[in-house]
Amino acid sequence: FLYEVDTSIEGFGYKKDPRIKELRDKRNPGEDMPMIFGCTKEQIAHNEGEVTTDTIAYVGTLSSKIFQSNIEHIYTTFPEGKLQTYNIEIGGKAKEEYLNALTEKNIKIGTYAQQLLESPEFVTLPSGEHIALVRLTVFDLGLSQGATTDEIYKRANEWGLELCPPEVGPALRLATDNPEWMRIGIKQISVRDGYPNIFNLYRNDDGLWLNTSHAEPSGRWSASYQFVFRIRKSDAG
Repeated sequence: FLYEVDTSIEGFGYKKDPRIKELRDKRNPGEDMPMIFGCTKEQIAHNEGEVTTDTIAYVGTLSSKIFQSNIEHIYTTFPEGKLQTYNIEIGGKAKEEYLNALTEKNIKIGTYAQQLLESPEFVTLPSGEHIALVRLTVFDLGLSQGATTDEIYKRANEWGLELCPPEVGPALRLATDNPEWMRIGIKQISVRDGYPNIFNLYRNDDGLWLNTSHAEPSGRWSASYQFVFRIRKSDAG
């Protein structure tokens, strides 16, 4: 509760409750993290050199080793900088099944998203598979001044992340109602006007959306933009 791990403290019956600041000021992250994560201090790493097979949580600058160590909790800073991870199932569905499922849940589909779903390049896996995903900002990838699509994808690959299969777009949209705007790191698919696009997910006043963003290889993205990538399976996994 004090660290707002799952939800933020909004107030106790009215907005801008002064007690919220008082509660936050009393937090001692160094002492409290083991309790929050259910582990010992030794199982919390703060740099790549401290990561071991026993590491449960990581709080610090990201690097390639972090995503290949099966760490349960990953933060750039604690408690604000938590990286959101997802474990979802993809595959075993035809594209028509995704379209039907999106319609049944009243999810809005943008014009270009519809074109991506109908594209011959949108291919689904023949059988079901569970995959691990992570959502992070361009800044989290160490690209503090923003970066091009190619630069973002290159850095993600260097850090043990992979492009998502295209069906992660609709599959993740069906699996989560998260309101934050996130772009799905996939190999770009060209729409009918010739522009390469990737899926994006968001929620606004009229509900959940599956839409797209133009993603030219040289197109630049702000450091605050969020992308979703697949976590590469480790050799041990």
